[in-house]
Amino acid sequence: MKDVGYVVDLKKADIAFIHLTGASPGFNVEKLLLQIRQFTGTIKTVLSGEITRHYKKLPPSCVEFKRSMTEVMSFLTTL
Repeated sequence: MKDVGYVVDLKKADIAFIHLTGASPGFNVEKLLLQIRQFTGTIKTVLSGEITRHYKKLPPSCVEFKRSMTEVMSFLTTL
């Protein structure tokens, strides 16, 4: 997450896009979401990948889940 925060600061990003292809058993999504807030602040952060398909709680207001390739592609066409 430090790398993501570094790029966000360096590029003065308005949006961060993070794709996680997989996670180990017991992966702590809550901790990841806290780290996203810590390292990206309140900019819009889009998170996609396998963990978003199985996570049922609402993410923080600055984090948006894209749970399928269709959702990711629809989002990308709006940029």
